[in-house]
Amino acid sequence: MKSFFKDLILAGFFIWAFWSLFKDYKVYRLNMDEHEYVRKSVYFDLFRRGNFKDELWQHFDSYDQPKLAEYVYGLALHLAGHRDIARHLAEVDFDQGWTRDKSGEKLWSPDKWWVRFDGKNLSAPPFDLQKIELICQARKAAILFSFATLVLFFTIGTLYKNWFFGLITSFLLFKNFLFRGCCRWAIGDIPLIFFLLLTFFLCFFFIKFFNKKDYKKTLIVSVLIGLSAGLAVSTKLNGAMAFIYFFAILLALFVSGGYRKVVKRKLAATSLTIVSFVCFLVFFFLNPFLWQNTFKNLLVFPAWRIGVVRVQQRKQPEDILVTLSDKTTAVFENTVLSPKSWLFLRSKDRTRNFPLDLFLFVGGLVVLGAYFYKEVFVKKRPGKNFLVLLWVATLFSCVTAYISLNWDRYFLPLIPPIIFVQTIAVFWILSSVYCVLREKIVNKNEEK
Repeated sequence: MKSFFKDLILAGFFIWAFWSLFKDYKVYRLNMDEHEYVRKSVYFDLFRRGNFKDELWQHFDSYDQPKLAEYVYGLALHLAGHRDIARHLAEVDFDQGWTRDKSGEKLWSPDKWWVRFDGKNLSAPPFDLQKIELICQARKAAILFSFATLVLFFTIGTLYKNWFFGLITSFLLFKNFLFRGCCRWAIGDIPLIFFLLLTFFLCFFFIKFFNKKDYKKTLIVSVLIGLSAGLAVSTKLNGAMAFIYFFAILLALFVSGGYRKVVKRKLAATSLTIVSFVCFLVFFFLNPFLWQNTFKNLLVFPAWRIGVVRVQQRKQPEDILVTLSDKTTAVFENTVLSPKSWLFLRSKDRTRNFPLDLFLFVGGLVVLGAYFYKEVFVKKRPGKNFLVLLWVATLFSCVTAYISLNWDRYFLPLIPPIIFVQTIAVFWILSSVYCVLREKIVNKNEEK
């Protein structure tokens, strides 16, 4: 009977989540970057046909972002029947008169439809339905990635504790204002979150087999981690956090004395080599503009992206983040202190606020810290809590270091680790309440 109710609850939640994601995707407000990803989905056609000599590969569009998200949305358009994406974009005048100037400045001029209607619901006129239909087709792929992210997050929570813990994590992620805001947009952020979570998921198995000194299984998982990390960085450059996280695991194991035995030192060195090689191989394969003058283009790529950020900063100087203090403040204001959160409680007269997000996050860190201490310093066997705490520390450090604009969706990579820690607090509170109530019931029965 318990199994039946569990399956019923899980089926109900995921059906509700799937329906909620799809119900309004055709009218959900526009993000002007959706135009960018759909416009550059032509790279999928070039990649699919093996046309790697086309001049577009050395156009500035290639160096703006890695290509995987563009391939995903190109595949969505291909499956929708658009066999020649470039021709179809031209037929509907998707770029509406924009000519490819060398810098790309004119792309963001205010006379362009994707700039004028940024943030507007697609149901509001005067949208061109042919243009919007292309974006809606691409959004289907984004929604599938969002749903897969919820399922994966549930799986990680179940692996960490149990199905109820996994359900709470998935529910809180689905209700989070940043995730809900981005989950329908055909942009690179949600696929990035999926691959970051996939790397985190695989690291659970890595630490398990590493502790057992199971050479074969550890190396197999290392290959999968390299593949996942390569897919993450091929989606957006900050996907490199997946590789940094794995490197941080090995470094932390070394600091905590996890390499006392020679076999573990060799295993760690081999795993790092495999992950590094596979990650680079995937990144290199999925970005053909790197195939010519590889060393030079590997330097040009991040330099070009930094240049794009500088342009964005000039256009919106009020959003620039420079100092560590500004960045740290922005991190907290856009996550656990945001008034947009449904957990940001207000009094009826709105004179008093209580950020429950922050309370749960701090409480979860305290509980996690206690679990971590017991795991690493008492049992001397780093495991799940070691991975979670390191995951939180790595992503917070990376995002705080690289963030340069106070745009809320840029903080999205922090939401899963924050929610995971919050769930630890929620689960601890519920478990404590349950134990107290059970003890009272037992004592009451004994008195009778």
